[in-house]
Amino acid sequence: MASPIEQTFLSRLTERKRKRSDILDGLERLKKVSLAELLDLCSVLSKDDILWLLQAKVPNALRLAEIVRALPSAMPKAAIDLETFVNVLLFCTADKQKSCNDVTEMEILAPPISNCLKCKSPFISQNKMCTVTVFSNQKVKSAMKLSCRCKDCKLNYGYSMFGNAEEGLHFYQVQRPYVETSDDVFLERSLRLFQASLA
Repeated sequence: MASPIEQTFLSRLTERKRKRSDILDGLERLKKVSLAELLDLCSVLSKDDILWLLQAKVPNALRLAEIVRALPSAMPKAAIDLETFVNVLLFCTADKQKSCNDVTEMEILAPPISNCLKCKSPFISQNKMCTVTVFSNQKVKSAMKLSCRCKDCKLNYGYSMFGNAEEGLHFYQVQRPYVETSDDVFLERSLRLFQASLA
């Protein structure tokens, strides 16, 4: 027969296993919540809770929100079913994409803000998104670059700078994690600083 100390230890071990199992079961149930169910919960849950659930389903949810906000002004004026449009677009371009089975996340390099700093107007998409190369200390990866434009005061907003020919270019107050070395090449900031120290 187990001693009281052994019984306490086994009881705690069993409780830990039960809690771990409950947490895993709860996470699995949350992952199975549909978008329609989430929509119904908008009046009950906080925005932070709903965002957490969305990010559990789609890790790039915040980045996708930035792109979606930039899309409407770039879309045709005629009414269009965005869901059908995206499904047809993905179907038509599936064979044009490189195999990316080892890629867990496609990073999108976009302006750090979604409204013009001068007039507060929302952005419109300036150019088509393009693929860029990002060099970091650990690896070389591909990313997508999104450039925007203010439709009212005509300021251009890129990943690291904003402005135009008349007003000049300015860096954002927030420091970006990558340094733009050309239109299609970016360096991780620490790698760029290391490169500069060698000069």
